[in-house]
Amino acid sequence: MMLFLTASTTDIKAQKEDNLWVLGYNYDPDTPEAEGYLFNFEDTMMIVYSPRNMPVVHTNASICDPEGNLLLYSNGCYIEKADGSMVVNSEGLNPGLLYNLSCANNRGYRFENSMILLPDPEKPELFHFFHLPLVDPLYVIDVLHTVVDLSANNNIGTTLVKNESTVSDTIHYHGLHAVRHANGRDWWIVAAKKFSNRYYFILLTPNGIETRYQEIGAVDTGVVYGGEIVFSPDGSKLARFDSQDDLRVFEFDRCSGTLSNPVHIKMQNEADIEILAGLAWSADSRYLYAAENRRLLQFDMYATDLGSSMQVVATADPPVCFLSGSIGTMELGPDGMIYCRPYNGQRCLHRIKHPERASAACTFEQNYFQLEYPFNGLPHFPNFRLGPIDGSPCDTLGIDNHPLANWRYDRTPGLGVDFTSVSWYEPTDWWWDFGDPGSGPANHSTEKHPAHTSIPQQAPTRCASP
Repeated sequence: MMLFLTASTTDIKAQKEDNLWVLGYNYDPDTPEAEGYLFNFEDTMMIVYSPRNMPVVHTNASICDPEGNLLLYSNGCYIEKADGSMVVNSEGLNPGLLYNLSCANNRGYRFENSMILLPDPEKPELFHFFHLPLVDPLYVIDVLHTVVDLSANNNIGTTLVKNESTVSDTIHYHGLHAVRHANGRDWWIVAAKKFSNRYYFILLTPNGIETRYQEIGAVDTGVVYGGEIVFSPDGSKLARFDSQDDLRVFEFDRCSGTLSNPVHIKMQNEADIEILAGLAWSADSRYLYAAENRRLLQFDMYATDLGSSMQVVATADPPVCFLSGSIGTMELGPDGMIYCRPYNGQRCLHRIKHPERASAACTFEQNYFQLEYPFNGLPHFPNFRLGPIDGSPCDTLGIDNHPLANWRYDRTPGLGVDFTSVSWYEPTDWWWDFGDPGSGPANHSTEKHPAHTSIPQQAPTRCASP
């Protein structure tokens, strides 16, 4: 499918459910604005300080409507609406040890990647939270399900279902992630069993929830707390990473919800003593980034031997902000950049500016953002802009992939501009018009991520009359 792009500002009014990231950290009661970070991706990423009632620590889930307006968010203890009011009957999420230690003191749930927030496959007023309760210092025993109806009580909203168990087993600290079903409507949610090679897949459909599991690949042996599990943006792969069991990558079938072709890449180094790790994909699903405490690794999915494609693309510098000399957990933004949170609550944020580029050209910018107040935790979003697999056996709902153009631009020295396509719904070809006819044939490009340099227009020559 051909995608036409023109190098001018557009206002795309669709599929912006991850447009606002809600963060905050109640480290100081005298600075309530520290509890109200918003990362706004409307154009370029902007950081806004806006006081709110809810303290957000590690657990972080939020969702906007398709136009990018904030609807709901949660810190793992309870749920709030965009106006800061608590959703009726939403208190008491994740009962157990960690709730008693954190939520009872209004500090926010301290469990990274432990909550996924999804829109209902059919009813726009319903939203589904899948979340993990830490019931003792070592074990998560369930994947819980909570449902909010924003239209109930004359649009005040209420909690319809709370803490309903969908999986009862010991779940790994890697947390949860989700991906669209191949029909373009339903959702798969994944969780890994601790000390096992079992993967649970929860299917959310208009008819309810189905749960299944599959045992595949190497057995988890580590006792590490951190790590991440993440679907690729195109939904074709699942990866998980921690510093002790290292990297695992699978093919994923969005129709059947099954894994295949497991690859386990061991990396024996000093990182094996660390307890936290991060993982994120480039927007085009080609490059996978694994963050140890001090090293940022890149893997190329196009390589014949995935393990041999590993490159160390960056190492952590000494701290600029307090305790910021680490790379930490990562999240792909809707602008195509990857944002990295150093460990512990602090004032700095890293980013990978061009994750779609190989090796050091990906441009890791450590401590790029230096914030006014500490923060802790990043959200963990699925790719809301992933459609059906056209022509697959599951493509039965008449939902078609119609490519929708979106991009960002970055100025380079002189009159140069780098353009990065972050377009949606599976485009296969690109055609760019840079609106610079004076550049001749260079005014157009068919590259996915082109660069353009404008040619200054010279004033016409004036001739003096004799």
